[in-house]
Amino acid sequence: MDRLLERCAGLDIHQATIVATVRTPDAAGGRHVVTQTYGTMTVDLLALRDWLQACGVTHVAMESTGVYWKPLYYLLEDGFTVLVVNMRILTRVPGRKSDVQDSAWLAELLECGLVHGSLVPPAPIRDLRDLTRYRKKQIEDRAQEVNRLYRVLEEAGVKLATVYWHYEGPDDSPVWDTHENNFPHLRSRLAPPTDLAVSALLGDLAARGLLEETLVIVMGEFGRSPKINSKGGREHWPQVQSVLLAGAGIRAGSVYGASDKDGGLPAESPVSPADLTATFLHLLGVPLATELRDPTGRPFVASEGTVVRGVLAP
Repeated sequence: MDRLLERCAGLDIHQATIVATVRTPDAAGGRHVVTQTYGTMTVDLLALRDWLQACGVTHVAMESTGVYWKPLYYLLEDGFTVLVVNMRILTRVPGRKSDVQDSAWLAELLECGLVHGSLVPPAPIRDLRDLTRYRKKQIEDRAQEVNRLYRVLEEAGVKLATVYWHYEGPDDSPVWDTHENNFPHLRSRLAPPTDLAVSALLGDLAARGLLEETLVIVMGEFGRSPKINSKGGREHWPQVQSVLLAGAGIRAGSVYGASDKDGGLPAESPVSPADLTATFLHLLGVPLATELRDPTGRPFVASEGTVVRGVLAP
């Protein structure tokens, strides 16, 4: 095979050891091959880097096994051209002898230009990616904790629990009142954690046998206008909105009603707020004619709406 690199190294990285093979020119015009084994503590990584520099190595190829490659990659990336190689790809390169170490085979292929590194973003992009992933995990953890608390309340006999969307502050806060940047917020900050939280809650209630006796309601107090404003947002819109219901006698996997093509007005099977309230009370076993009294003592019935039978399970 034609040689493209004069001084290179292959690294076989494990949890506790790193096997390094360096290939350099010898006095006879051939190749001088040296293999050494190092530990994975910081002092060992520094010693390995010093040895590679002393050998005049310019290019390094290492395996992308798990996360073991990362500390060494971060240490070497400023002083060498480093390639992180998927070893599954190397197994398909012909010509390897069975008694050759991974590091030696990796160094030989690198020398001949037969390996290609995986994409490793620059440090600022990696930092941003790690921060984004951490934030996403924090949101997931919060959703799980909210669901756990809801389950505790349900199992303790508290039959009415409300989960409010949290408010992070006045500056571009990711709340559902999207008067600005409606679509980016929905796509990246609102819909994903909501989908995760609701699906986790429904799955948990079903697994514990509580879903059929729990009414899950996901809704706001009004919809959003079909017209997009100058800030990419949608204003308040009381004429039409969507509501998600589950459990407690709700027909699963169905859609009831429809809006017009603009999402501005009901077009099929309209449901009023009073009808929605009547349906909730019916599912909770509260008679619609139940007499209630306001703080001044004036009587009124629990609901004057009509139960929406189309959303109920047969």
